[in-house]
Amino acid sequence: MKTDQNIKDIVVAAICRHSMDMNTWTHTQLWDEGDAILKTKLSHVCKVEAGELPILYSYIDPANWTLFTTRRIWYATEEQLGSVVVSEIVTYGFGNFKGYSEQKVERMEIHSRNTEIHYCPFETGKASMGSIYAVRTLSQLGSAL
Repeated sequence: MKTDQNIKDIVVAAICRHSMDMNTWTHTQLWDEGDAILKTKLSHVCKVEAGELPILYSYIDPANWTLFTTRRIWYATEEQLGSVVVSEIVTYGFGNFKGYSEQKVERMEIHSRNTEIHYCPFETGKASMGSIYAVRTLSQLGSAL
């Protein structure tokens, strides 16, 4: 069985391998390199379990953000807080992740086993690769557990 640290390392490696110009991302950061104030805010809102590790966040504004951890994806859409357990993810879609027509933000659509749909805001363009590879890799690892 993979540890939370193993999962985090695999997801971070996948994000780094498929991403470009990470230092130019405006709203998306790997947790370990992120803004201390934003990390504190997210830590107060998200009830992360013991041993669970934050990996990446896409913080658009206080009402719209997504936090990827080793076990769960937390999000706020228009101030509505939600989360989905990684092992419960069935399908996901990224919409206009490239940011055509100068669209700066998109909502990832995640479907879970209990038929719920979760809308997770993320930054488009090059930064979208962080969120896309976080959910892809987490869901592959979650289905293997």
